[in-house]
Amino acid sequence: MRLRSIAMPAATGPLVSPPREEIPAFLKDIRDLVPDDFEILGRDDILPRLVAILNRRKNGNAFLTGFKGSGKTAVAKYFGIQVRRGQIRPPFTFDKGEGVHVWYMDVNEMMADQSKNMSAKIAELMDFLKKYPNAVVIVDEAHRLAVRDVRDGSRALENLKPWLTDDTHFVFLCTDEEYRRDVEPIVATDRRWSLVPMAEPAPTFLRMILRLVRNQVIRRELADTDVELVLPDTLLADLLRLT
Repeated sequence: MRLRSIAMPAATGPLVSPPREEIPAFLKDIRDLVPDDFEILGRDDILPRLVAILNRRKNGNAFLTGFKGSGKTAVAKYFGIQVRRGQIRPPFTFDKGEGVHVWYMDVNEMMADQSKNMSAKIAELMDFLKKYPNAVVIVDEAHRLAVRDVRDGSRALENLKPWLTDDTHFVFLCTDEEYRRDVEPIVATDRRWSLVPMAEPAPTFLRMILRLVRNQVIRRELADTDVELVLPDTLLADLLRLT
């Protein structure tokens, strides 16, 4: 996939990386998660929409929804690594001449740490982002932020809400069902982001992807064996029909 049509000028100034000891344990640098050769197939309609949303100086946050396995996390990570490399540059950095930090957090992992309640973790996140602004934060399993903390009864998403208008921009991820069940009932949060639904790909598109990657997948999965496997187009079509 190429991003030429939506690419923005590269950063002109230095981007100061925070000391590792200052980074909250639940935040990961996108560069540590995504290899240099990471690519995605299709979803050309999603990336320009994410760029357009992050272009907004206020409420420039996206909520990416879709069925399980639709590729939400892969799209968000690809988008994030392109931003971090300067291939996509949100305009909120233009007047500062700086690059953009891109952080990834999985709320399930965040909640697994029982040393602090979620309110304290959100406060830690906001203190960090105030010190190191010009950031995009990808939040996976974001619906869990809408679940009340069993210790103090608060919802992390409500505590996060006042910060969703600043120069830190968020890309939230969850399934359609999780969004309707957990996030949508919270009053007045939907004004803070724009929904970006990812529809299920058409069968013809999926068949094209499978044709492109089948030999690569076979080589990877059978690398340590003497097995030779051939997947003809007719079998791919049958597999799609069965799923």
